[in-house]
Amino acid sequence: MRLVVAIAAALLGCGNKSSDATSKCSAAAQQGVDAMVKRAHERIAMAPADMRADTEQRTQQLDALAPRLRALIANRCVDDKWSAAVIDCYANVTEMDGLRDCRGKLPAEQQARMQKEELDLFAGALGPAGFGSAAPATSPEVAKLESELRRLNAALADAAKNGRPVDQIQREMQDVNDKLAAARARAANP
Repeated sequence: MRLVVAIAAALLGCGNKSSDATSKCSAAAQQGVDAMVKRAHERIAMAPADMRADTEQRTQQLDALAPRLRALIANRCVDDKWSAAVIDCYANVTEMDGLRDCRGKLPAEQQARMQKEELDLFAGALGPAGFGSAAPATSPEVAKLESELRRLNAALADAAKNGRPVDQIQREMQDVNDKLAAARARAANP
């Protein structure tokens, strides 16, 4: 009888591993993204009057993307079997820079994959199926920045594949992504 109980307990324990990982990943994604959204809302009140409208617009964009960002983080976490340290990092994110810091704790191949999926989500360019498609470029500046982002994304994938450092490319991508968001805002409100 003890053997049957031990086998049943072992089987139940094995089944819970996947469920436990999914729960931890989902909780981390929820906590981190919610903290980012909360922080973004707090910044609206602190923004200078001349920047408040832009800050509100960016916060609304983050609000709209938050469910998809949570899903992206949770899915990558489960699929790539992130370590506890990486899961904890994502759970404690409060700003966009935190995403980059946490991504830096992943192996190079996972970093590149996560970066690409984040950029696809935020930039809207060539996003994964089900995430909607990007609107056509609304200005030459937007088109140029989207092209630069695609070039940097290819450089990042190449660097990660060949074991070269990716930090500088990631910083450049973040800079271009920030410029792209601002250019899109300007194009939307001429």
